[in-house]
Amino acid sequence: MKQRRRVVWPALFAMLLGLFCQTSAAQTGGHHILLTGQVMLQHNLATYDAPGYANNVELQKIRRQLDSVFALMRSSDTVILELESALKIDSTQAREVEPGRDKDSDFFHEVDRDSIVDLITRKIRFAPNQAMFAAANNHVSDNGVPGITSLITLFQDLNIPLAGVGDELAASAPRYLPVKSGKLPGQQLASVALIAFATDKVKLQAKKTAVGVNTLSVTDDTANTVNSEDRQRIEQSIAKARKQQAIVVAYHHNHHWNQKQVNLAGGIEQWRLDFAHYCIERGADVYFSHGEPRLQGIEIYQGKPIFYGLGNFFFQTRKVNFYQPEVWESVMAELEYDDANPHTIRSIKLTPVVLNENGAQAVFMQTRGLPALADDAQARKILTTLQSLSEKFGTRIDIDDSNPAAIVGRIRIAKAS
Repeated sequence: MKQRRRVVWPALFAMLLGLFCQTSAAQTGGHHILLTGQVMLQHNLATYDAPGYANNVELQKIRRQLDSVFALMRSSDTVILELESALKIDSTQAREVEPGRDKDSDFFHEVDRDSIVDLITRKIRFAPNQAMFAAANNHVSDNGVPGITSLITLFQDLNIPLAGVGDELAASAPRYLPVKSGKLPGQQLASVALIAFATDKVKLQAKKTAVGVNTLSVTDDTANTVNSEDRQRIEQSIAKARKQQAIVVAYHHNHHWNQKQVNLAGGIEQWRLDFAHYCIERGADVYFSHGEPRLQGIEIYQGKPIFYGLGNFFFQTRKVNFYQPEVWESVMAELEYDDANPHTIRSIKLTPVVLNENGAQAVFMQTRGLPALADDAQARKILTTLQSLSEKFGTRIDIDDSNPAAIVGRIRIAKAS
């Protein structure tokens, strides 16, 4: 009997410890929301799961790196991603092609249904009611209306909220995750609402009777003004989500930039600074953005975070030797909300990631542009760059190297007086 106890109890303890480690990060503190760079997925990651690649050293390393990233994602209560690809459609379906965006173009981005399902259900393995996706961008329409409607159907089948596409009413509507129970008796944490919109290079704009993308148009560069109808529609969506007591996340995919200014240490046009502030003033808890495929600064405005650019998270582009080195660097931003007040953010953890510009030789494109946690030197470089980009907004990012194996940046947010 004593011998049986020595065998059983260690095994039981290990099982319980594993369960605790899997959920402890999500249960510590308040609600945790994880934001990443854009997901430009074009290949099925299951391709290199074939038995023939089982002993490939390069692929084994990539798998381990991805597993570490995905484990970190699973530890958050809510993960918000943006899919920067059109869904591949049946050859019998009509396809409206953007000018210069035919299948032979390196800037044509599509992904098949199985690739998305494999990533979400078998690779990342999201829990129910954990993931949300935005699809308001310039590439979701690469396969025209059929591509958008097929993508909407796919995410309905996956039971994952998809924001920013549909007819005008559906595209502008907030998408919600269900309310979660808090740690205190009778406490309920607010649901998360996602509102998504895009600026420029959008071929199909959502209209009352037409499927497309929820848009925010810039009407006057000199005066830094945006379309009043677009602004009002987004404001109404924020107000609607706020009435539901949700944590409101405004996502913006922007391609209206001055390239020269952007190249000067991540410059951001005044109209976008103004609109990000506008979203926060109208009730958004978070504003985050992609478009220019590199990191841009972080601002804390009225106690709420603004991420002007989180760059890339997956970047399976066909362009080789084209992009600058910083395109292959980013961070995962984890927002921790207060237990007592679900709308009060306490801190932000920034985990540096690097994307492999060169994939494994055996399956180059299938493994190119995938994220890995940055090592010591890489992490410090990325965080130092982000410090420089953010200091103009008065944002202090501390580099926490207390765990040499996982150097992260931290932003402490003071409580409003």
